[in-house]
Amino acid sequence: MDDSRNRIGEMFAALKEEKRAALFGVIQTGDPDVETSLGFCRRLLSAGLDALVLSVPCRMPMLSSPPVVRSHARALAAGTTYTDALKIIRTLRDEGCDKPIVMAVYVSVLFKVTVSVFAKAAAAAGADAFIVEGCPADRSSELTPQLRRHGMRRIRIIPVGARITRSRQMASPEGDITALYLHGDAEAAAGPIADLRAVSSLPICLGYGAASPAEVARDAARVDGVFLGAAFTEMIEKDGAAAIDGMERLVVECLPALSKKQ
Repeated sequence: MDDSRNRIGEMFAALKEEKRAALFGVIQTGDPDVETSLGFCRRLLSAGLDALVLSVPCRMPMLSSPPVVRSHARALAAGTTYTDALKIIRTLRDEGCDKPIVMAVYVSVLFKVTVSVFAKAAAAAGADAFIVEGCPADRSSELTPQLRRHGMRRIRIIPVGARITRSRQMASPEGDITALYLHGDAEAAAGPIADLRAVSSLPICLGYGAASPAEVARDAARVDGVFLGAAFTEMIEKDGAAAIDGMERLVVECLPALSKKQ
């Protein structure tokens, strides 16, 4: 991987010219199995996702909704590990995918594998960045430069309920953070979005609960990127591999809702 290239930055710059928000799709590696996950990624990227977020299963996904916890459990029961996510990324790159690919990983998994081993392997596979979930604030500031030394960027999570002083700290320049991900209740996000705009020029993303074109339009009007994830998880839980048709349809229906043109 050419670690001087920033696919995520390139994507946001191009979409700013187009006056629309980016659409990120979140897929749990290994739910219901690895090969099906790869198929989901192929179809959804072809349907129009601007970027892919590939989640690595964790035994204790902290502060996650019950459907997400069950998704992690199904992936682990299928024997999925972080190396399966790397294989999916490598396959997509070998097939010519040049869109941004982000790995979402819990800090417990990252530290168990070790930051250096995980980051080097992710960079070699063709990943662009990490979203590190469950990272304590006192460890977060040291994590970004560690990742960057090994060729990886970071999209930093900021809770919707974060205090303004903490938001300022989390939005400060630090290594190579390529975007900010505001996670939580979208209805309560107006204040935090304004706070972050005041202290950072980085793109801001919102998610992960948008589940309809109307909700995507609501979020796209306020931020630079929208995450689709919860809806996919619920579809997969209900229909397994057959969920792909509904997932693909949702992506296609949400694309017009990303426009910021008046």
